[in-house]
Amino acid sequence: MPAKFRRLGYTDDDFSGGGSDRLVDDLVFWGDPDTVVRKLHGHAEAGADHVAVQVIGGEPGASALPQWRLLAEALLPTR
Repeated sequence: MPAKFRRLGYTDDDFSGGGSDRLVDDLVFWGDPDTVVRKLHGHAEAGADHVAVQVIGGEPGASALPQWRLLAEALLPTR
């Protein structure tokens, strides 16, 4: 396990068996667009200056464009 994860409080147990619920919930944002946006903003508020985002879980071979559009709409400030 990389030292950076230890500094963040994770243990070897967090990486066994495919990852603990805590690890997955901290690293994989899932749910409705508002939930995902809230978690993305939480990283920025905690000091992140870059956050990588990837849509996962769609049908194999299907475009993720609809999910990207939903996320983009949720990220745009309301006017």
